[in-house]
Amino acid sequence: MSARPAFPRLVLEPAPRRVLLVPPRWVGDLVAITAVLEATAAHFAARGAEVAIVTPRSRAPLFAGGPLANALLCYDGAAPRAARAAVRSRAFDLGILFATSFGSAYELWRAGVAKRIGFGDGGRRFLLSERLEPLREGWRRAPYPAVRAARDLVGVLGVDVWDLRPRLYFDLASEERARAALASGGLDPERDYVVVHPGGAFGPAKRWPAEKVAPVIEALVHELGLGVYVHGGPDERAAIGALRACTRAPFAGADTSAIDLELLKPVIDGAALVVTTDSAPRHFAAAFEVPCAVVMGPTSPRYTNANLRHQRLVRIDVDCGPCQRRTCALDHRCLRGIETRAVLEACEDLLRT
Repeated sequence: MSARPAFPRLVLEPAPRRVLLVPPRWVGDLVAITAVLEATAAHFAARGAEVAIVTPRSRAPLFAGGPLANALLCYDGAAPRAARAAVRSRAFDLGILFATSFGSAYELWRAGVAKRIGFGDGGRRFLLSERLEPLREGWRRAPYPAVRAARDLVGVLGVDVWDLRPRLYFDLASEERARAALASGGLDPERDYVVVHPGGAFGPAKRWPAEKVAPVIEALVHELGLGVYVHGGPDERAAIGALRACTRAPFAGADTSAIDLELLKPVIDGAALVVTTDSAPRHFAAAFEVPCAVVMGPTSPRYTNANLRHQRLVRIDVDCGPCQRRTCALDHRCLRGIETRAVLEACEDLLRT
């Protein structure tokens, strides 16, 4: 793994009075940096600053029940420009960009945020008043876990983050609703169960093919005696239905029960095991310290080298990878080449520990 960058401390004068945190838009990356968001908010609040987190309304359930729930500045829509009016109305004097997109920096600049701090790649250097140079290998940004990059970013402002484990919260009402949703899908929540997530919002290159997932589910049910809940986003329900058609084992799935981001927290917390692609559920599992087997496709494992205490990476080396692409131009060999037995061995090892 590349060494941690050494960034000089940045002193802000005058001290900011209104601080805006801009997290990544991907659910997995957002959950991964929740510990950093909490530490940053606490740091500036202790110094008398007002702190807000700008996020799409659809992400608000991730913060429910936690210390940041009342700090949200929500907007409707997915594009960064949808946040501009909400941000402009609050006259923030400091914006911390954990998001790495050009659009996120552009919208803070357009909204008149006085100081804008973030990593200066992606063509957005001129939009930042203070910028950090990311660790590079040649002309490319080096693979580096999002949570460590976030820690390094706020470290220059004097924020210390001692524990990088994600922070997620839920209440008893959400837990009861989650149990009811699992039961309505045919899963007995009193039985030990596994959450299986074969999809990936990032793109089809991360999606574990149904014919490879099916024998894993069958072994979990028939060999290990576990219940299975197959999770997926709204656009993955058809794929889960197709998986049901080629699997000779019963399972509950998102095609028959509604598990949203709020309920996914107690569902994963109550699981004996999570089996997922390199996507958001692995970070939910890390938050609740639930054992997790991560079936890795096109992602470099160097991006994932954080919070691995209860996780096992299952992957193979291929000539064309890790490519980091959203779509595969070949035959998905990085995922298709992973054997069922390798996944089950990781599961059995995790269940023993």
